[in-house]
Amino acid sequence: MASFDPSNRPKLNRRQSLQLGAAATAAGLLGAEEMAAPAQTKDGGGGDPARATGGFPTPPFVDKMPQLNSEAFVIKPIALAQLNPLPGKYAVAGEARRDPHQAWETHPPQLYYEIFQEEVQVKMHRDLPYSTMWGFRRGGDPAGTVLAPGPTFHATAGVPVLVRIWNKLPPPSQHQGYGMPETTTHLHDNHNTSESDGNTDDYYPKTHELDPANNDPG
Repeated sequence: MASFDPSNRPKLNRRQSLQLGAAATAAGLLGAEEMAAPAQTKDGGGGDPARATGGFPTPPFVDKMPQLNSEAFVIKPIALAQLNPLPGKYAVAGEARRDPHQAWETHPPQLYYEIFQEEVQVKMHRDLPYSTMWGFRRGGDPAGTVLAPGPTFHATAGVPVLVRIWNKLPPPSQHQGYGMPETTTHLHDNHNTSESDGNTDDYYPKTHELDPANNDPG
């Protein structure tokens, strides 16, 4: 029979001892089945219908992720003449309320873009029904070709761009769900002056029903 040598016992500090004790306690509370497989959840059972207790079973990794750098998502600049009304340092008739562009004289826009905020039906998973979302249609794309997530801009440091954003969401009288059909756009990962960075008060209402002082586009 092999003998036990106390000198070979692993040395644990207080923290390790507490962690081991907690692990042993947890193991004692779990049965063999719970140890061998994940517990049932209310979010579809992790893709296993047999373990789903509520919701809709949705197996993972069955839909391709959108390729945001593909031609289907990249937005192309348009000519200045295609923007109506023409933009300027100050908000012009037909634009939503905003502060003057701070760097209009020193860094005037060199590229121009136009996008339309519209409602769209999107399938978030192959086994789920369509969901109503707000997305973006690139200027020049036919009606109904709304992107969610929105388009990808290829920009270059030192080349200022201007984006005209139109609110084409359903009017308040036709809106369903929570919130109101008015938006503000906050931009990430680039250099923006404050008036162009989506202040909470710089929203684009759908119609004068919400704010008679504001107009339609951004």
